[in-house]
Amino acid sequence: MKNKRIILSSVALVAILAVVLGITLYKNKGIIKPEAARLKVENFVNTNLMQAGTKATISEITEAYGLYKVKVNIGADQKVDSYVSRDGKLFFPQALQMDGTASPTAAKNGSAAAASAPVDVPKTDKPSVELFVMSYCPYGTQIEKGILPVVKTLGNKINYELKFVDYSMH
Repeated sequence: MKNKRIILSSVALVAILAVVLGITLYKNKGIIKPEAARLKVENFVNTNLMQAGTKATISEITEAYGLYKVKVNIGADQKVDSYVSRDGKLFFPQALQMDGTASPTAAKNGSAAAASAPVDVPKTDKPSVELFVMSYCPYGTQIEKGILPVVKTLGNKINYELKFVDYSMH
């Protein structure tokens, strides 16, 4: 009788351990290790976001908010906090704080308050319009196409200049 209890207890204990292990493995299914995530992000950023001849590196990877937080070095003194899902399938180049600040860097620099302050724009008979577009930016192409009808409609009533910009990270 005593042996039966020991055997039944052992079987129950093994079954409970198997269930706990199964649940743990199921919850962690598809999760990649931080080093694999680092390599995947570095490859993705260099292949898809950097211009030829420039290279980004990942200096740090930690877990935050159920994601991997990566510090992407895109220049000499430029480090960008980005995030990647723990399965390595989604890359988030920026996170925005939803507690009232516009972004983590805006909160640090105090630029959130400055950006929301009203600006006094002087009125002129012929306003100047400057459009700054980064070379090879698909959104820049969209805004160029969008502003053409406005420039044609206003004609010589505005001073319009299209300016191309280039940043060291690109």
